[in-house]
Amino acid sequence: MLVPDQGKERKSMYEKRDSSQRIADVVHRNTGMDTDTFLHPERMPYLAGLHEAAACFMAHRDEPVTVVGDYDVDGICATAILVLGLRKLGIRAAYRLPRRFSEGYGLSEAIIDEIRSGVVVTCDNGIAALEAVRKAKRKGLTVIVTDHHQAVRDREGRCVLPEADALVDPNAEETSTYRGYCGAGIAYRFVQEITGAEDVDLKILASLATVADVMPLTGANRLLVQEGLQELNQGGGVPGLRAILTAMGLTDHLTEEDYGFKLGPVCNASGRLYDDGAERVLQVLLSDGDDPELPERAEALVRANQTRKQILSEAMPVARRLVKGTPVVIYHPDFGEGIIGLIAGNLQEEYHCPAVVFTKCEDGSLKGSGRSIPGVDLKQALDRIQDTMAGYGGHAGAAGIRLEAGKLDEFRNAFQAEIGEDTREIPDRKYDLDLTRKNLLSVQEELQCFAPFGEGNPKPLLRMPFHVSAGSYRRIGDGSHLLFKGRTCSVLGFSLAQRYEEAGCPADLWCIGHLQEDWYQGECRMRFELVDFETREEQS
Repeated sequence: MLVPDQGKERKSMYEKRDSSQRIADVVHRNTGMDTDTFLHPERMPYLAGLHEAAACFMAHRDEPVTVVGDYDVDGICATAILVLGLRKLGIRAAYRLPRRFSEGYGLSEAIIDEIRSGVVVTCDNGIAALEAVRKAKRKGLTVIVTDHHQAVRDREGRCVLPEADALVDPNAEETSTYRGYCGAGIAYRFVQEITGAEDVDLKILASLATVADVMPLTGANRLLVQEGLQELNQGGGVPGLRAILTAMGLTDHLTEEDYGFKLGPVCNASGRLYDDGAERVLQVLLSDGDDPELPERAEALVRANQTRKQILSEAMPVARRLVKGTPVVIYHPDFGEGIIGLIAGNLQEEYHCPAVVFTKCEDGSLKGSGRSIPGVDLKQALDRIQDTMAGYGGHAGAAGIRLEAGKLDEFRNAFQAEIGEDTREIPDRKYDLDLTRKNLLSVQEELQCFAPFGEGNPKPLLRMPFHVSAGSYRRIGDGSHLLFKGRTCSVLGFSLAQRYEEAGCPADLWCIGHLQEDWYQGECRMRFELVDFETREEQS
């Protein structure tokens, strides 16, 4: 149970980060924004090229339209937004998602070969498709690129843009007033510009993609996710998305964490496992409520995510054994192409440094996926060593890489020299606020006010004194997780049960973690999710 304030100080390995007394203080420190600016951002920030792109599209609206997306959840949602949005105008757009394993990322010349005439609209890709766009223009197609990735740069560092008829990418030019949108966010703005109206169901898809693609939850994105979740919890969402939620057992009180850790992974999993897996997800999202097979197809996506979890859990011990230094660059021919990004993300978190993971393709080349840490721009680092790669693309935090056979050592040496072997993020032992009986409810109210939390607006880390009363501790789930039952606030610790027992099951703890709402059968209680814990000891 939460213990009352003590007269004697208790020592802790954790230190308070600063003098912040309220959640508002923490948010100001983390975002650099005052409360009014944070809570009331510009709803429709200026996007260079958006008006021109919409005008270009409307001038060609009577021609055949093909939407070309991507195979991750952002690209899938962006494609669904465009296809469904255009349907409302009476336009039946064709769509095409690249096949992850046999074709690779983005608009390609092979895809252009399939399109006979009309308009091509890309989403979540296209900014780097220089040759494919050039071929499309030679073929007489109208090309509209909507993307959020960084542009290709030549060896002198100059930006090289595709020769499209219209282009919207706030990260490829300098005049847009907001650069935080994901591909689906830009697709949603594009549909808004064409139709002149908001659409609740499309907003929900854009909000899901924003969290799943780890975009900053500040500015216009914050409003998008906040309002998308509100609409979803009030029963909104396309029938396919509602079917996926039903298959997952998620019905109400969803949060940004459900987007990031539950719904997003399910929408990504099939595309990671199967060549045409992304299209399976897209077909579910495009389905209407009269499809009798929709529940089963949604359940199949959930099962695919369980398979993905099992494959990843088996790959991680192998990956850890391959790590020889930092930044991490490893290769294993048997890693699935669809999970190398997840492996890289896990290694980045575990080793606190940039990580790149490669696997072997059927043609003998190597495909890699990289993840970086704050302060190390992965795309810029790759720009400076582009001669070592056959192809690459991405942004500051993540990138995809292709190497010719036999080039791994050259890339590893160049990458480690460019990044620096000592570039590591040192985890600190600092928390943001103390949580007590007295301020429990006020802190929770403030958390609700400044949510959603995530990239760019991290959830405040709290320290709470807690007494584990007799009989209140038990293992839950698969037996690796712990639960301390409390009257006002229970404590949940994922994968911490063994560590707690090895510590001797101490009764008096410092709990370090996050305060959550826990809804069950219509009732809300407080839950504290552990990041770490310590035994409380009196200072001498």
